[in-house]
Amino acid sequence: MAAVTTGKKQGYLAQIGVVPQAGGSAILCATMKEVDWEVKSAKLDSTDRNTASTGWESSINGLNSWTATAKFDYFEGDAELTELRLAIFNKTPVSVALYHEINPGSGEPVYTGQAIVTSAKFGGKTSDLQGMDVQLDGNGPLVLGAQ
Repeated sequence: MAAVTTGKKQGYLAQIGVVPQAGGSAILCATMKEVDWEVKSAKLDSTDRNTASTGWESSINGLNSWTATAKFDYFEGDAELTELRLAIFNKTPVSVALYHEINPGSGEPVYTGQAIVTSAKFGGKTSDLQGMDVQLDGNGPLVLGAQ
């Protein structure tokens, strides 16, 4: 039996990219500190008289949704942060790319989609760099592709 390759990745390798409003490819957010994304699938009850007679409920998948939360160091003049900041003030969606690790041509996953910025929180703690936390709520599908 061959040895198992775990494929574990350090958290700092994860990245988020923002596609400029003018178009083009996603540009990585260099000042990102953390990113979390979640995909959910609603569960619909499909129990009927036939399945209930077995004593077990039955379910099917409903609609999917996704969210992402990212924390950044605020850097004046950072074009990607500007895109995110303007998106909430102008109520415009943004196109994003989420990566477990940047590795072009590797076939590793990249998740792309359009999101609404539903929250942008700015912080100015005296013990840390100024920060900007952004909540992205999916606006349509999050598409799984390959780098």
